[in-house]
Amino acid sequence: MMSFGSGRWAVAVLAVSVCLGFAAPALAQRAWSVPLDLTPGGQQARRPRLAMDDNGHALATWIREQGTARVTQSSRLAGASLIWTLPANISAPSTEAALEGTDVALNGSGDGVAAWVHREPGSDPARQRIQAARYDGVAAAWGTPVNLSAPVETAVHPRVGLDAAGNALVIWVASGPTTRVVQGARYDAAAGEWSALVTLSVDGGDIAGEPALSMDDAGDGVAVWARGNGSVTIVQASAYDGASGAWSAPVDLSAVGYPASDPHVSRARTGVAAVAVWTRSNGTTQLIESSRLDPGPGTWSDPVTLSYAGADAFESDVIADEDGNALAAWTRFDGNFRSLQTARYSVSAAAWSPAANRTAGGNVQGPNLSMDAAGNAALIWTRSNGVHDVVQAAFFDAALDVWSATNDLSQPFATARVPRVRLDATGDAVAVWQLDADYQIVQASVFTISTAPRLQPAGVAGPFITLSWTPPTSGVPPSAYTIVASAVPGGAPIASLPVGLLVSTTVMAPDGVYYVRVMATVGTGEVPSNEITVVVGFGPAPTEPLNFVATVEASAVTLTWTPPLNAAIAPVQTYVVEAGSEPGLADLAWFATGNAFTTYEAPGVPNGRYWVRVRAQSAGGLSPPSIEARVVIGLPPPGAPVLVLTSVAGATVTLDWTEAPAPGAPVSGYQVRAGTAPGLSNAAVVDLAPTDRRYVASAVPAGTYYVRVVPLSAHGPGDASNEVVVTVP
Repeated sequence: MMSFGSGRWAVAVLAVSVCLGFAAPALAQRAWSVPLDLTPGGQQARRPRLAMDDNGHALATWIREQGTARVTQSSRLAGASLIWTLPANISAPSTEAALEGTDVALNGSGDGVAAWVHREPGSDPARQRIQAARYDGVAAAWGTPVNLSAPVETAVHPRVGLDAAGNALVIWVASGPTTRVVQGARYDAAAGEWSALVTLSVDGGDIAGEPALSMDDAGDGVAVWARGNGSVTIVQASAYDGASGAWSAPVDLSAVGYPASDPHVSRARTGVAAVAVWTRSNGTTQLIESSRLDPGPGTWSDPVTLSYAGADAFESDVIADEDGNALAAWTRFDGNFRSLQTARYSVSAAAWSPAANRTAGGNVQGPNLSMDAAGNAALIWTRSNGVHDVVQAAFFDAALDVWSATNDLSQPFATARVPRVRLDATGDAVAVWQLDADYQIVQASVFTISTAPRLQPAGVAGPFITLSWTPPTSGVPPSAYTIVASAVPGGAPIASLPVGLLVSTTVMAPDGVYYVRVMATVGTGEVPSNEITVVVGFGPAPTEPLNFVATVEASAVTLTWTPPLNAAIAPVQTYVVEAGSEPGLADLAWFATGNAFTTYEAPGVPNGRYWVRVRAQSAGGLSPPSIEARVVIGLPPPGAPVLVLTSVAGATVTLDWTEAPAPGAPVSGYQVRAGTAPGLSNAAVVDLAPTDRRYVASAVPAGTYYVRVVPLSAHGPGDASNEVVVTVP
């Protein structure tokens, strides 16, 4: 018999099926994995964004609601391991963060930058700020968030660019002196600091919609936006020169006369060109137009129409490769449905190809593009199946000038939204999207070598774990499978079980959390599946809740926090609020909230001073406490006096102290507290008058005592003085 815990497996084959054969090796060597939930159910997660480097590492960000608060979260995919990290909070909770407010970029070194919209709890809900944080690829950790926009302005729609050296550009839309303007800031990787904000657009015509930003490896960037000129909206652009550190004056890309909107831009990583697309009316229909930047003279070409006249076109995107070739995609109403169309710009031909249909039937939305150095591209979108919108994807082979067949990525039983796709240098791709099921969750799929098996979520019944996986869809068939379990994601195996050509089996394991994958033996090597998390028994206790904040308004106290880091494997059943009269104590309150909401409101709290914290409770136990917040209702209690040991004469001890400092409630008395260890009051507690500044204790037994003085008031005890050590011989 074998078990997880000892590095062995107890195998009871309750459900076994044998792989009866493999299809002949196919030309395609890659396939999309089954969708993986990046966020747990129970709280809403929305509007994911995605970045990927050349080595297959990816960063996803999204906005997650936690009770009444919202927080920006992130997860990282560790390349070919197919392992996503648990969600990490990269912002402090905000009660009014904009749902669209996140973007992320990643460079070839694995360093990243994310930006989002944040509002400090308790501030004017109209005042939203842009925050950003850097991701250190070596340390695999996010840095401290930094405010980029002005504190007195409303800022939305952040966009991020990153160069090969780690320098970053962030732009956003902010309320200017009279109208909405585009602003930005730059991170200098060498200096390790962010610049002051600058305004890119001209004040005097409102910015309409969202801006777009692209940055090359050398640190040059391009921003585009739509701005009102008094009669219609026009698309404008500004170029950032990394050498001079300056943005150019805005130039008009679209012609005047009819409104233009929804601009997108892509700058080749080598800096040889930038391509912008947008939607513009011709008076009767909406068309997709494009302009191309030649960085040499710094001039943009005249607009070129990409879509056909006679039917409205919407929702475009564009991407450029290292040589300056480009691919554009958009949706177009074909008389019955909104279908997907594409066009390709060839540097050698110096022209765009005619528009071509990619879909037919079923309304299409939200196309998003990614391209590798060779010009191969990934395209993702959502398409209605008559009941729900599902995520679909296709690939463009630049060498053959052909598109692949379309694949469905999301499940057909729920609506998927805002898909994003990114492609690395080897042809692997990652996609993320928002799935609207019982809760809104973020899902991901990886397009990688299809000789990898696809491990399904485990079934757990008591100590028994049922595992099943899908064999590779193409390529060289495996000669055997091995199930591997680790104690940490992607960690060293603590158990390994060869199962031959079985694709489903049941094993027995002791209580615990396991990270399981299947290794397919292909030739002389092994190809790993995706990794799943398996919890047997009650699972672990939660780690401490994060980002604990207490907000006071009159006599009402609002507590907010974010879930523990291990909430995915230790689901929170309830939170426990503790309050004490001194730090670390729970002598005033200890109660469960009765739910997993990450906020608690207490009205009508009596005047006084409280030390408050929160714990998380799961089936596996109670977590350590969060950080502690001090709450003061009404006038604050008195401040801390300064205690001085005046003398020790035999068994007589004389103590003097200063008056409790202002501000604070009037002192109603002083209390001398003495203990046999630091912080204790087990030796003596003596109440004195508010006018007393000296205490003389006689006949004190020999020993060492730790003494402090606490001022008392109608609003509760004040801060304790410094502690002095008294030794009586």
